[in-house]
Amino acid sequence: MIKFAISDKKDGTAMKKLSGNVSAEETYRDDERDTLLKRIHELEIELRRTEMARDAYDEMIRLAEQYYNIPIRKKSGAK
Repeated sequence: MIKFAISDKKDGTAMKKLSGNVSAEETYRDDERDTLLKRIHELEIELRRTEMARDAYDEMIRLAEQYYNIPIRKKSGAK
């Protein structure tokens, strides 16, 4: 017997052919898992880019402090 899982997604895949005893709920969970894994991957890439930018800014400040011999970073503590 062929089963179909009807999806309300707007990505063009209205029906999926299911094999064996796989339920539509299990397929939905697999799709949701794949979506979440993709989002995690995208966030990891964004995090790497952000960390690289932070490191570049720190290096720019360090070089400017060294070249101009002035403190640029704000000192922590009370005045």
